[in-house]
Amino acid sequence: SGELQGRGFELSIDYNKRFACGLGLTARATLSKIREKITKYNNPNKNIYGNYEGKIIGEIWGYVTEGLFKDQADIDSHADQTLIQSSSKRITYPGDVKIKDLNGDHVIDYGNNTVDDHGDKTVIGNALPRYAYSINLSGDWNNFFLSAFFQGVGKQDWYPSSECIFWGPYNNMPTWHQGNYWTEDNTDAYLPRYAGYNASLKSTPQTRYLQNVAYIRLKNLQFGYTLPQPIVSKAKLQN
Repeated sequence: SGELQGRGFELSIDYNKRFACGLGLTARATLSKIREKITKYNNPNKNIYGNYEGKIIGEIWGYVTEGLFKDQADIDSHADQTLIQSSSKRITYPGDVKIKDLNGDHVIDYGNNTVDDHGDKTVIGNALPRYAYSINLSGDWNNFFLSAFFQGVGKQDWYPSSECIFWGPYNNMPTWHQGNYWTEDNTDAYLPRYAGYNASLKSTPQTRYLQNVAYIRLKNLQFGYTLPQPIVSKAKLQN
């Protein structure tokens, strides 16, 4: 058995104004946030990939990155990343992701994947939507009216899985990958060196490729004209 605690807020602001020229404006904005925390759960080991007391629902555990390795000297002076498989032979190459040594033991590892022993992993984000908001705007003037409804999320994290098209599954390279891979002549690239096998890239959440999927969208848009009453009354209509 377990217990869950939720805390959050909801905020709503309304505006309504009619001007002397006949223009009417109405606006409504809402903002909400909720955070759910496990306050009681039977998981004495507190494995970070399960439920445990103190866990914030949706949290993403992973590594903090420091860019990409520049050269072999950069690799040699950094903490040992042998456990992070960036190649089938567990060899780290220039252009591989450089993971920060958070606990200062000069070895990049995951400990026992528990809250008390998580090695160099830490909470790097949260997969649940935060700061959900909406904006509703409307106006009318001389029988014309316009309304727009916007909806969005201010913050939400997502890490692409190994099957995601973000990485180019089934050996298919997305067009945006072209020119974005690290090479000796392109050391400022977003993606690491091109490799057929790179477990550290696709299965190990890390801050470099953690995506912010916050968005705003226009969900509904209406524009219209209200016919004058003398016209619609002839058709036996009210509006």
